[in-house]
Amino acid sequence: MLSRSLQAKFILPVSVLVVVTTLVLVAIISISNSRSIEQSAQRESLENLSKVRRVLAVTDTIMMERVKGSMKLLMERGGSIGAPRQGHSVEIKDRTAPDLIFGSQAQANRFELVDGVTSSQGGTATLFSKEGENFVRISTNVRQGDKRAVGTVLDPNGQAIKAIRADSAFYGQVDILGTPFLTGYEPMRDSQNNIVGLWYVGYKVDMQALQESIAQSRILNNGFIALMDDKGKVRFHSDNVAPEVALSVANGSVHGWEIKKETFTPWGFVMVAAYPKDEVSGTVRREVFAVVAVGVVLGCILIGLLIWLARSLVIAPLKEAVAVAGEIANGNLTATVISQREDEIGVLLKALNHMQASLLQMIERITSNAHSIDKLEAAKQHLQNQDQLKSDFLSSVSHELRTPLTSIRGFAHLVEREFSRSFAALAGDDAGLNKKSERIRENLAIILKESDRLSRLINDVLDLAKIEAGRVDWHDAPIQPGVLVRDAVNAAHGMFEQKPGVELKVEVQDNLPLFVGDADRMLQVLINLLNNAAKFTDRGTVAVQAFLNSKNLIQIDIRDSGIGFPPEEAEAIFDKFQQAKHGDTLTDRPKGTGLGLAISREIVERHDGKIQAQSQPGEGSVFTVLLPPATESLAKTTDITSRIASLATEEQRRTMDEGMPSDKSGKPRVLVVDDDEGVRDYLTQLLQEQDYDVISAADGQAAVAAAQAYRPDLITMDIAMPVMDGRTAIAKLRADPGLQHIPIMVVSALPGWDTAGGDLAMPKPLDEPHFLKNIHLLLGRSESAEAKKMHFLVLYDMERDSAMAPSGLSAHCEMDFCPLDELSARIQSGFQGMVVVPTDLLDKVDLHMLNVAPSLEVMIMPVQMAMRTTPAEIITPTAD
Repeated sequence: MLSRSLQAKFILPVSVLVVVTTLVLVAIISISNSRSIEQSAQRESLENLSKVRRVLAVTDTIMMERVKGSMKLLMERGGSIGAPRQGHSVEIKDRTAPDLIFGSQAQANRFELVDGVTSSQGGTATLFSKEGENFVRISTNVRQGDKRAVGTVLDPNGQAIKAIRADSAFYGQVDILGTPFLTGYEPMRDSQNNIVGLWYVGYKVDMQALQESIAQSRILNNGFIALMDDKGKVRFHSDNVAPEVALSVANGSVHGWEIKKETFTPWGFVMVAAYPKDEVSGTVRREVFAVVAVGVVLGCILIGLLIWLARSLVIAPLKEAVAVAGEIANGNLTATVISQREDEIGVLLKALNHMQASLLQMIERITSNAHSIDKLEAAKQHLQNQDQLKSDFLSSVSHELRTPLTSIRGFAHLVEREFSRSFAALAGDDAGLNKKSERIRENLAIILKESDRLSRLINDVLDLAKIEAGRVDWHDAPIQPGVLVRDAVNAAHGMFEQKPGVELKVEVQDNLPLFVGDADRMLQVLINLLNNAAKFTDRGTVAVQAFLNSKNLIQIDIRDSGIGFPPEEAEAIFDKFQQAKHGDTLTDRPKGTGLGLAISREIVERHDGKIQAQSQPGEGSVFTVLLPPATESLAKTTDITSRIASLATEEQRRTMDEGMPSDKSGKPRVLVVDDDEGVRDYLTQLLQEQDYDVISAADGQAAVAAAQAYRPDLITMDIAMPVMDGRTAIAKLRADPGLQHIPIMVVSALPGWDTAGGDLAMPKPLDEPHFLKNIHLLLGRSESAEAKKMHFLVLYDMERDSAMAPSGLSAHCEMDFCPLDELSARIQSGFQGMVVVPTDLLDKVDLHMLNVAPSLEVMIMPVQMAMRTTPAEIITPTAD
């Protein structure tokens, strides 16, 4: 049974494999030979056509030079006799025509001029006289039979007469009396510049060599080459076909031929190369039959050999191995396996013996180490606890560092302004006091600069931790690459103003597609790359390019001519705490944490993109960001939402103007809530400088009490505070009908500050101008602005991309998308506002029903692709 089973499972599949392999080889050889023969035929066709074309081109070039030389001689000799003019009509053979008179010599039926030219140059020459619309030969050495062809007329439908009527000369091939001539025709003008005749010279084309070459040409065995003139007549052909066959094949009257044609433009001749298709297929069939016969014989021999080898070398020895394996399977792990074989089967039996011993050892190890699983579970739990501790530590460090940093930066700003305004002026002309005053300003500037750097370092560490832990809130929206690049350049412009020797160039390709992402995070990436380029470039250029590459990806290159870095560091610089090495690492160590590029890589990869670098020491660096573009349907949705956003922005601006308190209402009152006394003092002084009335509270409970007592116009709220935290305080304020309308700005160093429930949120340390701008904005909002919130319902008739309404307008604009088949249900459920109908859906919407509804307004929105880029621009900072 064993031998029959193995034979069925081994020999049969192998035999099938041999047969299949043979068939595959036959197919491959057939296809390969077919292509080879076909390519050979096409190559022969092209080579023969090329050979004929070269002969025609050489003939045309050489003979046309002779034509032009003879024409020049004819015109010079005629001009030397005198200016041409027409005389009286004279008898020219069987017709009359105006005589041509050169000076005082009549040329009709006189041949000294034309014969004199051809006697030295060869060829033929003719003088034509104009008779109405025709041109008559009055002097020629062109022969018609055994006589001169005077009295004959130039072909009125030929190429030459067309050129003359267009007031132009003609040089080219012309069929004269059934023979191709290379000719030249020049208008003959009298003293009033009127055409009175034609100058003509021509040479009969010697095509003997071409005829012999074509006659001997072949394509495969039965293919041919033919040359047809501009009238469709076969001039020459391969001598293996009749001219009638060549003409029929060339005209397509005969099927089953592969034909290639090429026109020799100067003459209008057509070169034809053709071969029968069945000649290719017949050759392939013969070769395939031979391959099949050889394959069948070799396959039979191979299958027989495999059967013999399987029975003698495999099946019989395997019976011994099966017997040993049966013992082990029955649990007899102590039995000794004895084999005298030295071949592979013997090695197998020894391996079974070794396996038996290994199984015994493994059972002992599993029994003794069962408790290791519990240790692994404990280690896993420990790592999770450590990760949570790390997150809690980073949050605590963030709060404990950013809060005092806010006070340091804020008071430094206040001291600098107060010093410059009140104390610096007291120095007067005292050089010593002016010097100390300048030193104080410099020290304050250093405090601000270093606090900014410390803030960036803290943000880098926390950003990377949040990204790696997946706790970042991404605000995805369609982004225009051109706008993103311009915003990044504007933000980094200050770095380049400090380096007058560095030229900043920006080039953005037109019509770049949108991509979907977090605009603030992508702006962070580009600003970081630009700052790095400025930091390591003292002379030369920093160039920013944005374009769509050959792989249909948005590519942004930032190229500098700085000091560069070794190419082997191109990957390592994107690792955490890694920086490119420049010079002595003790004296030339670059500033920073080495996290900027690591964060940039995390952000770009989250957008399904890629960031990479190339550099050579002393030759500058190139950082490349690759991003996938958004879909076309997303661009359409973005266009509609962007235009709606612009309408909402206008309404927002008008509402804010209406809601701003007048000067007569007194100073706006701001409640500052923070548990850190330094921060409270700083914000109090800052807001008082802006002519606000300020009160403060040290925790959430005191804030609620102060709000109830003083009814402030605005509240700034910290999050992490004793007694009552900021989130709880905001919830209580929102629950109080008398206080819920008060705008709240969250100012905190804790993660999650942007989701605490405030109207606006800002992180510590504060961006002072931005903070004040937001204060003014919030104080401009009122209950009337909320009452005038705009509601939009955008219609669509297919599945919409997960595309986003414009950010930053949620307080003044609500936008939703509705499929056509749900419109009636939405209206019946009580929707009130603006129904936006794209123009491509007008024929599917009942506009009358929408117009008569008192709670609805209708906006017809033209469908157009959103602006994708801004025009390319060049920005070049110059030194002051």
